[in-house]
Amino acid sequence: MKEITLKDFIRIMFKWKYLILWVIVLAVVISSVFNFFVFKNVFKGVATVFPAQIGNTSFPQQSTPVLSSTETLQIVMSDDFMQKLANKLDIPLSELKGDYKVEATQTQSATQWSILVSFESTDKNLIRSFFDEFVVLLNDYVKVDFNQQMDSLKEYISQLNSQVAAIDTRLSDISTKMLQLVNKDGTVKSEYYLEYATLRDSYETLFTQETQLKQQIANLNLAIKNSNLFYYPNGYSILEKPVKPRKLFNIAVAGITAFLFSILLVFFLEYWQEPTGNGSNV
Repeated sequence: MKEITLKDFIRIMFKWKYLILWVIVLAVVISSVFNFFVFKNVFKGVATVFPAQIGNTSFPQQSTPVLSSTETLQIVMSDDFMQKLANKLDIPLSELKGDYKVEATQTQSATQWSILVSFESTDKNLIRSFFDEFVVLLNDYVKVDFNQQMDSLKEYISQLNSQVAAIDTRLSDISTKMLQLVNKDGTVKSEYYLEYATLRDSYETLFTQETQLKQQIANLNLAIKNSNLFYYPNGYSILEKPVKPRKLFNIAVAGITAFLFSILLVFFLEYWQEPTGNGSNV
């Protein structure tokens, strides 16, 4: 068997250089036509979604999410949720699944998290509709729990207000009794001093309790005021440049693939044309 050297490789490639060049050029031209004129540009929209929570949005560590990040992901990745979303967008479910991605981001605090949502489409208006419908549909899944928690907070505030009202009545009664135990100049009558001291201690204790209850009520009202359903803190954005097709990359891959194919082709042709005589010289 004849040994093939590097010079033989170079000689064969140089011999078939025009064929190699034409194969590469043809592949690059075809790839360019498809990438620039046949394939449609695919755009990508991205958004960060903050969780529905009961509490102060300025201090997430003091808030209570209606759902955990795991529960939220289970909802948005469920077939039921995606089917409803696909129906709202009037697209097939298979198309939605292929272009739709969701992932959770967790911070050091277990209660501080968000989800990153992305959607790809050739139609920018469809991307806008996707993000508009996504957060509305997601909130439909949590509104019952959210409203129940809000109602529980309001009921608790009502109970605290009743306690404050009862304390107010007792403070008023104690104050009236205390006034009966003092002289016109404001000094305590000596024979009622012990009773006055006891009433005074009760008054201060109740006043402290009332102050704490009022502060708790104020905090709960602030929590209700600052509670929220799922929302986009910064809206959503659609990337100006299409993410697909990767035109230059695809053309480069087509050119490299064509070059490798042409090398195999010319060596095959060279082998095919090589004479295969079995005779021997005498």
